[in-house]
Amino acid sequence: MNFKKYIADAWASHAEDPRKVAYEFKQNFQLMETEEDVTSITRLIVHVCGEHLGEWMLGIDLLRKLKNNAKISDPSEMNRYMAILNLGNNPNTSIENFSASDQARIYVSTASALANLGGIKIADKFLKLTDEIATTRLSKEDPALKTISLFTQSIASSFESRAEKTTQEIELLNLATTLAQKYNL
Repeated sequence: MNFKKYIADAWASHAEDPRKVAYEFKQNFQLMETEEDVTSITRLIVHVCGEHLGEWMLGIDLLRKLKNNAKISDPSEMNRYMAILNLGNNPNTSIENFSASDQARIYVSTASALANLGGIKIADKFLKLTDEIATTRLSKEDPALKTISLFTQSIASSFESRAEKTTQEIELLNLATTLAQKYNL
């Protein structure tokens, strides 16, 4: 099997059986041939271990193995993904050493995962921090705004489809909807 087939199959089956996909990551690392492959599997690791399983430490361990064994010419994206997992694992983790653009991406990505896992209060806090950063520190051309729009749309869509919602979930849905509209440039 080559990497492209593996990653396509993993994306196709991750929602059905995220645990199986998560535990097959390491055995498929040897299939990676390019930095693009490393980025592809990194995104899936963060998505599965964070948003689907809430197994932040598993994701962190997998990314550490990748960072130590894969050729990565620009570590900033990998560092951002690692920060998402670290923040999900410990919401008090500082991300101040990242640029404002990266901070916004880290907060909104983590908010999406936490919202999906039931961490409504912290997701709400991170969405508000995302909005504050985007409003006060990002230009209208910053690529983080697209990330904010996509993740807030995802949160809103997820909560909209639920038949029953708590008051906190309704508040988060409203905030996510507002931000999705605000940053849908």
